[in-house]
Amino acid sequence: MTLTVIPPLTDPTLEWAPPGSGPLLDLNAAFFDRLADPGRLRAAAECDDTADADSDRSLRVVFGRAAAAVLDRPARDDARLRAIGYALRAAGAADPAIELSLDDLRLRGGTTQSSADVVAAATATGLFGPEVERLRAAAGPGTRVAVLVDTDQQLPAAVAFTRALGPERVEWTGRYVVRYGAALSRVPELRGVRLRALAAPRTVRTEWGAPDGTTWLTDAAEWRPGGAWAGWMDPSVAAALSDEALKDCRGLTVTVAGPGGGPPGEVVGADGVPADLAALRARLDPAAPLRADVVLGAPGVPVAEAAALADGLESAAGGIGLAGFRPFRLAPGARWPAARRLPAGGDLPLWHPFEADGTPAAAEVAEAVVDLIDRYVLRHGLYPGRVAAAVLTRPAPEPGTADWDPAAAVVATRACAPDGRGPGDFAAGLRSGRALRVAPRLAALLRAWEGGDPSAFAALPPHRRATVGVGLARAGILRGTAF
Repeated sequence: MTLTVIPPLTDPTLEWAPPGSGPLLDLNAAFFDRLADPGRLRAAAECDDTADADSDRSLRVVFGRAAAAVLDRPARDDARLRAIGYALRAAGAADPAIELSLDDLRLRGGTTQSSADVVAAATATGLFGPEVERLRAAAGPGTRVAVLVDTDQQLPAAVAFTRALGPERVEWTGRYVVRYGAALSRVPELRGVRLRALAAPRTVRTEWGAPDGTTWLTDAAEWRPGGAWAGWMDPSVAAALSDEALKDCRGLTVTVAGPGGGPPGEVVGADGVPADLAALRARLDPAAPLRADVVLGAPGVPVAEAAALADGLESAAGGIGLAGFRPFRLAPGARWPAARRLPAGGDLPLWHPFEADGTPAAAEVAEAVVDLIDRYVLRHGLYPGRVAAAVLTRPAPEPGTADWDPAAAVVATRACAPDGRGPGDFAAGLRSGRALRVAPRLAALLRAWEGGDPSAFAALPPHRRATVGVGLARAGILRGTAF
């Protein structure tokens, strides 16, 4: 018997259908459930809520309790993903080897592009201990274990699992093995592990609002006729899909790096290939969300051009939303003739450093990414992370009247003082990352609104309601402009 195991960290909104009839142990889902347990967050906040807590610790109390409040709600939505993301960041902040976010894992002492750094992180981290023990308990004597590795973010846990069982009982499979099998075969710590280049189908979990059986695609070659799908890919790859394939699309995000220089709506993807987003939008079902993930710092593309592209996408390309902003990475095989590729510096290269005339410096890119996220996150509903469930969600229109942001909560501190003015009530927005002290009477009105009853806030005098409402909307606690 072969037990297939999904190691963290990969998309928690997906599920896998590995080949064969053996059992599946999804330790990625278990990892997310454990770290995003609201009771765990409340316990951590209680420990931090002391009179001598500094500003950072005090803010952890506020946002930890806000995340717990959101996770207590039954909805599987954008707000829940943001709360899960907060829980992972908090867990990673306390680990000596690994930092976490909803959609990423970073090594404090290196990069996942180096197998030596991965092995060192797997040795030093304390993040995966409970999952290792669950695997030991499930994999009895004589059980072979297939560790399914689709992404580089799963490498530290996969190494920890392999070490716990012994390589002679383990095989690695998945999309990452398809791409890096030759390099993995040279890693000393994996000697004895069987490497099987096989990609298991993925579907979006129905509890996140996906139609049953919605396949998740990041490679157009995996499309099969006859079923709903959603995906994330370069625009040229999506544009090359047949009309038959596109009619079954339920949501699509494309990665764009700059304007294409052609008709309105033409862009260049991260692969360096131009594509017409307006034409792609016209070929998709109108109900299927199409959004753009904008990467900054592509070869020869100034930051201002990428920012202007974001400003013009919806009007120029006929209703395309924004997914987010992040730095550009030059992948192997990308077609950027002006880029002079530099040595990758690791044995598992995901992308290459490069030089190209007119390319903004890394510091400028980093600053622009932060500025653009801050500018757009409240108005455009940027994704909480690069996860499949986000792709299926149509951007929420700005409400005609004020509404509570589901990623916000009103919480109290018992002893700590996030703003230096003693304990009190605070409205915290997980979407904006901002928190405001609110007076006790206003806190009571906001708690009622958070619970679904806006009538008490609506009864405030008009001038007071407008002043408070605008401030709360700017902080990401309320949505809308009509107060």
